[in-house]
Amino acid sequence: MITVIEPSFYWPATTLQMFPLVMEHIERCGRVCYKSEDRITPISMTRFVEMICKNGHESVLEHASLTAIIVCSRACSHQLVRHRIAAYCIDGEAESVLHCHGRLSSGKPYSYFKRRKVRDLFAMKQTSHGRSRLRLVKLNCLNEATGEIVANKVRDVVYTGCKPCVEIEVEGGYCLRATKDHLFFTPVGWRRLEDIITEKLTVAVNGVEQEYADYFKSLEPIRPRPSTERKQQQLSVHFSSIMSWKEIGPIDTYDIVMDAPHHNFIANGLVVHNSQESQRFCNYKSGLQVICPASIGLAPGDYESFGRMIRQNGTVIDLPPQQERWIHQVDAAYAEYKMELAELKPEDARYVLPNATKTELAVTFNCRQWRHVFRERALNSHAQGEIRGIFSAILVDLKERLPAIFGDLRV
Repeated sequence: MITVIEPSFYWPATTLQMFPLVMEHIERCGRVCYKSEDRITPISMTRFVEMICKNGHESVLEHASLTAIIVCSRACSHQLVRHRIAAYCIDGEAESVLHCHGRLSSGKPYSYFKRRKVRDLFAMKQTSHGRSRLRLVKLNCLNEATGEIVANKVRDVVYTGCKPCVEIEVEGGYCLRATKDHLFFTPVGWRRLEDIITEKLTVAVNGVEQEYADYFKSLEPIRPRPSTERKQQQLSVHFSSIMSWKEIGPIDTYDIVMDAPHHNFIANGLVVHNSQESQRFCNYKSGLQVICPASIGLAPGDYESFGRMIRQNGTVIDLPPQQERWIHQVDAAYAEYKMELAELKPEDARYVLPNATKTELAVTFNCRQWRHVFRERALNSHAQGEIRGIFSAILVDLKERLPAIFGDLRV
């Protein structure tokens, strides 16, 4: 069955909790620039934020970030990637293991490891030398096909704002602070931290033999890599239970964007991922949800195709030729997908799915970036219809919630 749905968005609970704090936070950060902290009053934030927006001092807006969950087609989500979808919202104190290369005095190359905090990787971007070094950085990540830990390149590191976070302690001594909607790898795939806590699921951690774990604890800035045999003992993961968790309030969070094909990395020993619905792991055998372009105008509902006949919500209907062709084409692709599932994994069967397939993704932008995206996607008459509709709706909502920041943008 094909189900046509409307594109939409909603704010996760963590963002709804943040809205009352956004203006106050921006003012406190912004007044540091002007050294006017003494002028903060219970009613000064609106006037201050309106002033910085009017004067083009939008860098101050980068200190506050908002996350929206967007339901759209794959055709639309591909456009959003151009705005750097942010989702790796973890504490800047979290550490990753870098794979580095050097040369001995004899000139012979060798590899070694370094520990680096995420905020230190972000700091590398502030200088031209640091940016050139960052392009060479490789972090540990999970090869989901084999379960091994491999090295993968970093594409970007971004500050994603001050957000409410949860601190978790995992069996084996692992500890990490992250947002509730952050994705962790579990035995049943990628799940949000909030759901993992509720359902008491285990999470994937860097699987190391005790000997190798001791090696990492005593890691020095430069240390030759152990033998291949010991390396293979380390390159795997196992699942551990969350022993305790607590809400710790807003902290500075960061986002690491990893290169294909492994869009995850390991922070403080835990495997974390980005936040888009993955066709690789989702199985659409029981039904496919799709987004129909507004130019075709197919009404939301359930559709079934039987030869030249189409039923909507169980009733045979007549459709205009263009709508009829569209349904038949999507249904044919879905039929092929179900046939492929009989022999292939979902990650391979998905190749025949159309761009109309519905997806969900979490997008996190700081307020300055939100303004930029609105100009490009909501206010730009040349923007594609679906993405323009979604971001126009988000802008209308934000104009009501945060008028001092977004009120000057006219839909």
